Amino acid sequence: MTKILAFAGSTRRDSLNKKLVRIAADRACEAGGEVTLIDLRDFLFTTATSKKLTCRPKAPPSFTNS
Repeated sequence: MTKILAFAGSTRRDSLNKKLVRIAADRACEAGGEVTLIDLRDFLFTTATSKKLTCRPKAPPSFTNS
């Protein structure tokens, strides 16, 4: 049996993506899959804060034929 973890990337209550993932999960169940549907609103996420870089990123390696 195929196991599927289904979720929408949006945390809005009336998200269209949530409605679509619910339909897809229902179809997967009908096809014999074992589906776990989660809502990201059920998980606590902290907001990321931006930090100023104090160093310079390394330059990518040169790909020239020498």
